[in-house]
Amino acid sequence: MSIQSVSHDNLSNSSAFGDFTDVIGELTPEQQAENQRRRRKRIICLTLIVFTIVLVTITPVIYICLVNPTSTTLVSLATTPVTPAMRNLNHCTATSKNVVYYNSSAQLTTMLTADVNEDHKVDIIAGNSIGKGNLLIFFNVDDNQFTKPTIYHTDIQPMFITIGDLNYDDRFDIVLTNNQSKSVQIFFNMGYGKFDKQSIISTSITIDGITIVDVNLDKKLDIVITNKRTNSVVMIINDDDNMFRHQITYSIGLNTELLSIVDIDHDGMIDFLLREQIDNVSHVFVRFNAANGTFINQTTYIQNDNIQSLRTVDMNADDQIDLVSTERSPEINVYMNSGNGSFNQPIKLSTTSTENTLSIADINKDKKLDLILSSQITNQISIHMNEINGTFVKQMTIPVTFHPLCTTSIDGNNHNQTGLIVLGDQTIELLSINCI
Repeated sequence: MSIQSVSHDNLSNSSAFGDFTDVIGELTPEQQAENQRRRRKRIICLTLIVFTIVLVTITPVIYICLVNPTSTTLVSLATTPVTPAMRNLNHCTATSKNVVYYNSSAQLTTMLTADVNEDHKVDIIAGNSIGKGNLLIFFNVDDNQFTKPTIYHTDIQPMFITIGDLNYDDRFDIVLTNNQSKSVQIFFNMGYGKFDKQSIISTSITIDGITIVDVNLDKKLDIVITNKRTNSVVMIINDDDNMFRHQITYSIGLNTELLSIVDIDHDGMIDFLLREQIDNVSHVFVRFNAANGTFINQTTYIQNDNIQSLRTVDMNADDQIDLVSTERSPEINVYMNSGNGSFNQPIKLSTTSTENTLSIADINKDKKLDLILSSQITNQISIHMNEINGTFVKQMTIPVTFHPLCTTSIDGNNHNQTGLIVLGDQTIELLSINCI
């Protein structure tokens, strides 16, 4: 038998993978080395191909996670912060009572709260009518803890207090009325909690109301005082040197009472909201400012004989003045402004007594104004919460051990706490209100 020789080229094609064999099927050492080298190259190539495919597939996912994260991909990495506006601050409780001031010989008559020493903490300003009379200022030192009162002497029987920047130095000045001496007294804020007493301004009427407002549109605050019995309004004009020498008396008519001074038509000028008694029926109406020293265009809004007091305030944040009245009957009426020159039918709220002093503040920090009633008959503070659907819900009643003359609110120590400052004739107390 003859043996047929096979060329090297033919052997190179004898295997699908190109392995070299001799005629009898065994590999030489050189051929084995070459096969191993070529296998390594194929493995490397296949690995590179698989890696490239995987990389191309996952690259968009990596980009989304690192560059454009979503709440789904990063849910375990971050949580949504809870802000006061997101909390359900509907249920409130009174947790403590702190006596700020007590004096058995005092006769406290009026109170308000404001930051008068520019430390970003709300202070208490009160009037005491015992003796010649004095002004009391309690400075808020920290965590709603107040100092002993700084005392300024006043004229006889201080009754009403208001504040405003009268000399445009960006500080609150204090204005109070002395009823028995028929005068107005100004304490100019000198800074750092110090006040300079100005000369007393004599008036022609016994004062039962005071407002600070720019009467003549000269960008300086004037003083407006009222008297129910004389049916008159006296405007004390702020002169260039802050001496308040010029007074204008405006008669509002017989059987007419000034309820509020407010820019009700948004023209930049003050209007008079009044009540007139006609045939035993109270008519609440407005006289608009004609910009020439007169008030005209009487428009009647409400006919109600039971109104005891009336407040003007924007209750639903629509930039319209609403009306809130306490009644001679045990109820409160809230008249929402319809926006077309009239008011809607009142929202009626039942109360526990007819002797109520009304305050308005955002108690539960939900950016809606709530109603605070102080009853001298039941010695209670009651709070009606402003709900989002235009209703008011009586949330809580807080008993006190004295006759509450008025109540005002201050910020608490955290975002869901409010302080209520309650004035009695001999005491000032702080109630802490916590809402959850």
